[in-house]
Amino acid sequence: MVGALAKAWLIRTDTGGGYKFLLNPHQIVDEYGAVYDYPEVQGVVYPQPVYKHGDVRKLTVPCRIICPPFDYGALATFTEFVRQAAMPNETGQPPVLWLGVGGLQLPIRIERWRVTYNDWTPELKAKDLEIEITAVVDYWTPVPPPPPVSQPELDRAKAYQQVRSQRRP
Repeated sequence: MVGALAKAWLIRTDTGGGYKFLLNPHQIVDEYGAVYDYPEVQGVVYPQPVYKHGDVRKLTVPCRIICPPFDYGALATFTEFVRQAAMPNETGQPPVLWLGVGGLQLPIRIERWRVTYNDWTPELKAKDLEIEITAVVDYWTPVPPPPPVSQPELDRAKAYQQVRSQRRP
């Protein structure tokens, strides 16, 4: 079943670079757990569990990216962006990214990613792929940055401002 396309975005907090893309997820898996301790009690078959701490919250997001006509480099740059976001930075930790899907905005650190290439050009350039991102939610990050704005949107906004300013006396 194919649902409506959602606008989604990923932004790195350390460099500010990001991507805006359309996402058609069949499912987004949001996983969370708790860690319990089972103290030994003599003569008891099943001791009462004692809460120790919460586990990490993980998201698994499948992103299907279809290449615009003759812009095969866009897929390669997005794949490289995800790959770099999973690698540790100078502090030894993976960078924090903001993931926005519809109304969901979460700070994440990518743990694992997987790319599936679905379609190729005759020159063997990928034109349809799926990237599955598994990430841990990072609750130490402050408020989200604004989503990235693509160049055509900026040009359209500037043109609209110029038209409005010309109307005023």
